[in-house]
Amino acid sequence: MPNFVKFKKKIIKSLTKLKKDKKSLHDIEISNSYIKKNFNFNYNENNLSDDAINRIFSFAKYIRNKIEDSKKIDMWNNITENPDHKNLMDYCLNKDKKNFLELVLSAGKTNLVHGFLNYLSYKKLLSSNNARYKESIQLLDKLISLSEYRRLIKVFNPEQGGWTAEDLDYNKLVDQIFTFNKKKISPFQSPNYTFGFNSNKNFYSLKDFKMLYTSLRLNELFNIYDLKEVNEIGAGLGYAAYYFSRINHNNYNIYDLPTVLILQAYFLMSSIDESKVYLSGENKNKDSQISLYPYWEIFNKNDSKESLWIN
Repeated sequence: MPNFVKFKKKIIKSLTKLKKDKKSLHDIEISNSYIKKNFNFNYNENNLSDDAINRIFSFAKYIRNKIEDSKKIDMWNNITENPDHKNLMDYCLNKDKKNFLELVLSAGKTNLVHGFLNYLSYKKLLSSNNARYKESIQLLDKLISLSEYRRLIKVFNPEQGGWTAEDLDYNKLVDQIFTFNKKKISPFQSPNYTFGFNSNKNFYSLKDFKMLYTSLRLNELFNIYDLKEVNEIGAGLGYAAYYFSRINHNNYNIYDLPTVLILQAYFLMSSIDESKVYLSGENKNKDSQISLYPYWEIFNKNDSKESLWIN
């Protein structure tokens, strides 16, 4: 009987290696039934106040009035020229709350988050069990890497043997990972229809693990060099800014494209206190910690040895 168990394990490990994609660092042994039970698409109702939504509308108007007309073509035109991005700006300028919320609350299905969330599209993930399996393995791969970095588990290394990750309590690891200085960190408010992991009554996407790691590294650099602020060029939806704000109370500035800033404003204010997010053009209050600026305002920024730039 022991020989049969050993032989079965070898077969499982071989199959695990065959199914592994090139993006993953670890060989992860997990069943399809586990993925079906613990992974899905999230959905949340709008939780922003009318005041916050009106601030976003004013922010969009401020950006639109300041942007220079240009026929320059670059790599970002493929994103910002998409109808979803154009509609987002139009709804803000027209103060069309109904259509604005309808679009933002279905962001995971649209092109608004193209390149900012899952590796695979919502359409592909919805229609393919294999695609959901691969995306799940990607997320668990990042979770394991972050657990290794936080010294919660051993490092799975082929040179040390036992490199297949198995029998790990992922829920316990998530709980430990998202605790910093004995304080729990709630996950970022991911866009609806994002695919991810349900753990401890919370939803976590791939970006939660990657950007928590980024924020931890930023915090380490802050402590080493006694810095005062972060300046991020191109921040996706603002995951890194959010997690940094949970573990470090210094200022975080983002410089980005107009429609991406609108998305950041919505999801950051949904994730933290609305008063902690400053939108360029407003009067800054004492509670502001994360500031959003259109990319051309980067040239108004005075360089400082107390600033850390990240892209």
